[in-house]
Amino acid sequence: MNQTKGCSQVIAKPPPRHSKNRGLRYFLIYLVYAGAVLGVSAKFGLFGGPKVIPTNVNVNAQASSLSGMLKLVVPSVPLPNGILAFDEEMKQTIVRAGEKEAHFVFKISNASQKSLTIERVETSCGCTVAQLPQTPWTLKPHEKGDIRVTMNVLGLTGKSARDVSVFTSQGYKVLKVEASMLPAEE
Repeated sequence: MNQTKGCSQVIAKPPPRHSKNRGLRYFLIYLVYAGAVLGVSAKFGLFGGPKVIPTNVNVNAQASSLSGMLKLVVPSVPLPNGILAFDEEMKQTIVRAGEKEAHFVFKISNASQKSLTIERVETSCGCTVAQLPQTPWTLKPHEKGDIRVTMNVLGLTGKSARDVSVFTSQGYKVLKVEASMLPAEE
């Protein structure tokens, strides 16, 4: 409240605040803020712990409409060595002009003494599809199998590489596929 007396101004003092309520108010605001930060960090996996990731449905699987809505907790750590063995981590092929697809097969083996579940595979591009025998796929100790990958190369030139991420109950592994397109013969 301002009052004018001559040329100078007199400013009225605000009513005193209660110091007990101010401390409690700041403490409650801090708790709400900390909870929000922790909640958002956990949702986006900023702590390096397990993340909740939606599953992908295998295109060849006869799955119910509910299976695409299920969520799995998959470790967000690289797959330790000595658990899952791959014949190669990068597959390459040469494709002639006019061919529509490049095909790759990764041969895998459970090298551990325990069963291992491959929850899903994801590719880095929609032009590439990876197929498991079933989803999820459990490999018993020393059991072998194949992961088949198909890349649509129609209209591509030069070299084209894609990632294939394999998500297991023990961690993830990133494989690579690369197709080299030969020009049309004249």
